[in-house]
Amino acid sequence: MKLPCPHRTDVELAPLTTFKMGGPVPLVAEPRNREEFVAVVNRLREEGRPFRVLGGGANVLIDDRGLEEAIVLTTGISFLQRDAEDTSRLRLGAGLSIPRFVTAVRSMGRSGAECLVGIPGSIGGATVMNAGGRHGQLSDIARRVRVLLPDGEEEELAVDASTFGYRRSIFGPDLIVLETIVELQPGDKQRSDAQIREYLKEKSAAQPLTQRSAGCVFKNPPGDSAGQVLDRAGAKGMRVGDAAVSSKHANFIVNQGRATLADVSTLIERMRRSVRDDSGILLQTEVLIWSTPH
Repeated sequence: MKLPCPHRTDVELAPLTTFKMGGPVPLVAEPRNREEFVAVVNRLREEGRPFRVLGGGANVLIDDRGLEEAIVLTTGISFLQRDAEDTSRLRLGAGLSIPRFVTAVRSMGRSGAECLVGIPGSIGGATVMNAGGRHGQLSDIARRVRVLLPDGEEEELAVDASTFGYRRSIFGPDLIVLETIVELQPGDKQRSDAQIREYLKEKSAAQPLTQRSAGCVFKNPPGDSAGQVLDRAGAKGMRVGDAAVSSKHANFIVNQGRATLADVSTLIERMRRSVRDDSGILLQTEVLIWSTPH
């Protein structure tokens, strides 16, 4: 298949993920801008070839045995620019890294993005999953999202509370995020810097930020914390192969070597079962698992 952008064949995905796990795929397309991204997705759709969109590689566990689908990267859509119609808003490309966004906003003297500090990944994935934490989430600042529709056309959608939920949104394979338009407020740079330092210190103390992980494994159950219910159930110290529950935070699995999807899946079920037996709570996974039947 001839593609309208640079691409590679037989690519290992592990280096493209924060967990550093992922086997070979037949094709990785690397569009350099939004036009190429739209063109390659539409080409794959026309040809009936299955594909997945990959951003910063966070919040996803990819089968170490590989996938049959093609992968389209969003890294070429990493712009940040002021909205032409409303200068209080910024247009963020789906491939823009969250840390880069937070840093840019800080230097611009704008506030509102502090809640995303310490979160890896890209704006596209953060929009799909409504990324955030105890101090806020992406939906707090999102105002519009430009998407690629199943028919190949682009559309810019206004968003509100009904668009997002806890670690979910209406966006995904049928509504592929191209840009997210956010609204930020004029801020005090010193105050913003202090908040960022405080949030990073808080996260560094409680989460394994320097280790290979995919982020939180489970969603918080209603009225409780997944990390706390896992801790109470004795999840810390659990290990299967090279997949281990973090000693810092029981809702993180870290890759301590060459963890396989079989290792991680077994550990996830063990963690879930321990909580169910301890408190009767059935935890729901937050992390996405990409696998192909073999």
